[in-house]
Amino acid sequence: MTNNVDRRCKITGETPSLGMLASIVSLRSMTVSQSTTKTEMAGLRSVLRDMLDGKFDPDIGELEWVQNADTDDIQEGLNGILQTAKEIKEAADMYAQDLIEAASGRSDLTDEELIEAVAGVGHQRQTVKNKGAISIGWREFLAYELNLSEYDPEETFEDMVAGKNDIRGLTRIFVTAMYLTGMRPVEIWSCRLMIPNPDVTFDNEMRKQAYENPTQSILDGHYIILETAADIMGRKIGTAARLAMENKQAPSIFIIMSAKQTNANEASTAYRMQVIDKISPRDLSVLSWATQFRRIQMDEKKRDSLRAAMTRTVKVIAKEEPAIKRENVNLYSFRHSFVDRVRREFFLHEAAALSGHTSPSSLYAYGENRTRKGSRSLSSDRRSWLPKPDPIQAEVIKSHWENPELAQKMKEIDAPDL
Repeated sequence: MTNNVDRRCKITGETPSLGMLASIVSLRSMTVSQSTTKTEMAGLRSVLRDMLDGKFDPDIGELEWVQNADTDDIQEGLNGILQTAKEIKEAADMYAQDLIEAASGRSDLTDEELIEAVAGVGHQRQTVKNKGAISIGWREFLAYELNLSEYDPEETFEDMVAGKNDIRGLTRIFVTAMYLTGMRPVEIWSCRLMIPNPDVTFDNEMRKQAYENPTQSILDGHYIILETAADIMGRKIGTAARLAMENKQAPSIFIIMSAKQTNANEASTAYRMQVIDKISPRDLSVLSWATQFRRIQMDEKKRDSLRAAMTRTVKVIAKEEPAIKRENVNLYSFRHSFVDRVRREFFLHEAAALSGHTSPSSLYAYGENRTRKGSRSLSSDRRSWLPKPDPIQAEVIKSHWENPELAQKMKEIDAPDL
């Protein structure tokens, strides 16, 4: 198992730790029998407990990071293996997604080949779970929202700045942001919102350009970063975004720094843009505060720990709320819901631009193929609300599917310095 952790880290560039053992067992559970998973978990518990007691068996390997593991690392490894075999197996899709993101741009393997290489077993019996299988619906999202409604996003952000972990408040922000924009958990830590510049007088041509070429609107100075605008306006983060959009009668532009998977191609970009309009003030406020987390200094290990805690919270709420009928729900369920929705409402290349996928096969992995024959004008109703795609990026993706050389030329345009 430690060799598998080492293999993973050589691919992803991560620092190996015993805390990764649970992910290895979980990935293996996708192929091996439940009895084998239980046996592996029992063996690991025994070894890790011996290590906590100062008994190091040299037969477990000669890896230096294992031999030098401190008490915290050993305890973290043990805590992960104290789950039940059922819980370990249910988490496999989440661990697979984490692995794919960690290997982004570092491996030429397909997603399934990557999982096979790290798990150390053939991936014939079961591949990564169908991405659409754990998508949640509107009523289920509302159940989460109601359960977490007492946690104020601004207070959660201030707690995080002060070093306090408000897990339920953080969960509210993450599940809402992922449901609304389709961000991966890792992408929330670097997203940002550009709002209409309060010092610029907008005309109809400028408003039109924001929808047709958001990149150029930013380059032209029509938009500025949210926190800068809030300072100019003397308003709080959530209020500034709403007032700027109302006063200028113009949309905002949401920027997601892409954490792409191993199947990146010539149409992939460092970031993707979504045009935000007709959004409810409550949802806009949550999104606005989500963009502020990039200002908090935090290492990857801490972020991973918070993601794991939020995933546990999502599962606990699923058991508490009668309206949530998913046993295997996790943070990615909210992204999967977004991808399902954009596939129903937009052309496939537009859905790809919104979701951060540049391969048709990635989008087809989300449930049945229900992509509309054309995009439509979306309602401002919360239930049907979706952001609009960046038309330029959508055309790059479409051109790549039809003519890769043309797509590469289309990519070579000016871009804002982010």
